[in-house]
Amino acid sequence: MPEFEHNRRERLEAVIKEITSSKEKATAFLQEAGIMDATGNLAPMYR
Repeated sequence: MPEFEHNRRERLEAVIKEITSSKEKATAFLQEAGIMDATGNLAPMYR
């Protein structure tokens, strides 16, 4: 694997670990991404 791809993968894994480290962080990410609304339900386009 080229050095660039290796570093990219490590950064991606670090971000995933951070986002999934707590329910609050995961919820905030899903809301920011537009997947979940403010009440915790799926956004209309994902229903």
